Formats: sequence, C-alpha cells, structure tokens
Amino acid sequence: MIKAIAFDMDGVLFDTERISKSTWVQVGREWNLPGIEKLLNRGMGLNYEDTRILFSEKYGKDFPYDDFRTRCSEIFEEELSKEGLPMKPGVLEILSYLKEAKIPVALSTSTRRVKTIAHLKEAGIEDYFEVIVTGDTVEHSKPNPEIYCNTCKALGTAPQETIAIEDSPNGLQSARRAGMLVVMIPDQVAPTKELEPFYDRVFKSLVCLKDWLCTDVF
Repeated sequence: MIKAIAFDMDGVLFDTERISKSTWVQVGREWNLPGIEKLLNRGMGLNYEDTRILFSEKYGKDFPYDDFRTRCSEIFEEELSKEGLPMKPGVLEILSYLKEAKIPVALSTSTRRVKTIAHLKEAGIEDYFEVIVTGDTVEHSKPNPEIYCNTCKALGTAPQETIAIEDSPNGLQSARRAGMLVVMIPDQVAPTKELEPFYDRVFKSLVCLKDWLCTDVF
C-alpha cells in the first residue's frame, strides 16, 4: 500500500530544465567548451558538487566550475525575470488533491536548499511539502539513492510504500535503487528501452498522474 509521494522539482514541478539546458549551451559556446550538449543529460539531476566532478573529468581539474555556474545562474535568472517561474500543468491540482487526501508529500531535489525554497515560495506551494530534501544535504546526489533514502526516512515510510515522481535518468535510477515505486513524467529525456528497468509507469503529465492516483493507488 502506498503511503506517501515524493516529487523531484526541476522538470517535474517547474519547467526549468528547459531553461537550464539552453543556458548551459549558451555559456558553453561563449566559453568554447566542446561536447557541452552531451554533458547535459549526464548532469541532469546531479547536485552541485557531483556536477563539478563531471566537469573536471571532461575539461580538466583546473576548470573554473564556480565561474561557469555563476555565469549560467546570471542568464538563468535573466530568463526567469522575463517569463516568471514556469510551473508544469497540473501542479496545483495534484498537490491540492494529495493535501485533501491527507497523503504526505515530499520534495527530493538535487538543487540547493536556498534556491529550492525560493522557487517554492515564489510559486506559492512551499506549504504543501512535509519533507524537503535538497542536494546540499547529501554527500552524493542522484543517481545515488541517498537523497531518496533520506526522504523516506524523514517521511517515516518504507521505500516500497513511497512513490517517486521523476523525469531524468539520474533521478529514475536514484529512486529505483532506493527501492521505491517510480513514475516517470518525461521532460527533456524521453522514456527508452534502456530506462525501462528504472521506472514502473510513465505519464505524459501531472494531470494524467493525478487521474491515476484518484483510482485505488492509496
């Protein structure tokens, strides 16, 4: 029996992976970084420190990663100031449904806590989450299962009693390795044969997910 649900943030609740992707590509071209596009999917779902390691492996240990991220953040914030924080369709509907159904809800994101809370507050959805686990609270983020193990521990539920909602390969693997029921809602990466072992169900949107949850899932 399912007792709780945990959401990833970027690409699931907010349409921010799209902006991050274009930002990385833009800065990669500014800095003349070969292969930046191929690095995007590998870095999706990683926390700050694990992404630093990824970049040092690709561009050398002296790569100025902090400067790169600072430049990316500047462009990212410029884009958000233009269009606002874009929420995915169905966010408020599914969170309201879960609250009314008294289903505990968690957020499990590789994004750092300060940025995470700022986004939740801007969207007006912070109070829907009983548990918030961020990338700067774990040694290694997704695809390592630590972030989801910590989420389940904080919720007080067993992994097999908890649904994880993910969009990225790293996130799917993290939740699967934690022993959770995994639902994929594709964003920048489509479901593939290679990803099938890491998810139980695929829905095209949170709206479709809510329709499924309204059956006998809980």
